[in-house]
Amino acid sequence: MEEMTEIPPSIGELSELEYLSMYFMSVTDLPEELAKLKKLRELKIHRLEFVKIPPVIGELSELEKLTIRQNQVNDLNEIPEELFKLKKLKELCLEGVEIYHKIEIIPSSIGNLSELEILDISENEIKELPNELFQLKKLKRLNLNYNQIEVIPPSIKESTELEYLNLSGNNIKTLPDELYQLKNLKELYLSSNKIEEISPSIANLTELEKLTLYGNYIKELPDSINDLEKLEKPVNYQNKWEIEEENRQNEEEQSISPKKRLREFIIGMAVVIFFLVVFLALIVTGIFSVCKQISVKEPREPRK
Repeated sequence: MEEMTEIPPSIGELSELEYLSMYFMSVTDLPEELAKLKKLRELKIHRLEFVKIPPVIGELSELEKLTIRQNQVNDLNEIPEELFKLKKLKELCLEGVEIYHKIEIIPSSIGNLSELEILDISENEIKELPNELFQLKKLKRLNLNYNQIEVIPPSIKESTELEYLNLSGNNIKTLPDELYQLKNLKELYLSSNKIEEISPSIANLTELEKLTLYGNYIKELPDSINDLEKLEKPVNYQNKWEIEEENRQNEEEQSISPKKRLREFIIGMAVVIFFLVVFLALIVTGIFSVCKQISVKEPREPRK
């Protein structure tokens, strides 16, 4: 079966289509006829070869879920404005792919997606977060892991419905007090940043169930963290120094030369053989001793 290299214009004739998924194809663009799919609710595009994100996607007015994941987009550093026309969008995933251009900017137009509940822009190169992002009143899940974010703006306190926040793998040094005002937050992922301190105010996150902090520069956690009754404990906050030391030790162990490994093996085998010989010698000696005792006790036949 030949690999599909284009989506035929006839796709526009599927007027009742509600779900469309495209995976692993050498497709570089989408036909304008796609806009005729007035009932399309969900669109998934995974590992295609777009030159840019097709503007026609912005014409899918009934779209509620859009996933554009790990596509080979060669001309992308900002989310296309066309996507912000999708007023009914509830879920948006724009996960990056390592070797191609990545999203660097979240424009203020993100605030137009007033129905958005889930946003995933992980594995890109975002450095700043616009205040408009946190004005999305229905936003419940926000995944921004593995970007280049340095500062969490105070406006995050406006995301009052947020339940899931993933900021792992960024360059965050401090956490604003406003973060601790997210009363509905259940999962908070902050591993692999540059955080040095967790405020005692974390006790305000009374609904928190999961918290990751490893790979930072945290020396100790505040006692108030024990007041979080729903939180899974203990919380792993192993810092980067400890992780680096473990990695160094592992590298040293793995760098042992084959000759040294062979020498250690031979020595080990020699020790085993030595104790085995001693053990066998003891057994033989014991058997000989028993036989000797038996021969001594055996009565002699009387002379005739």
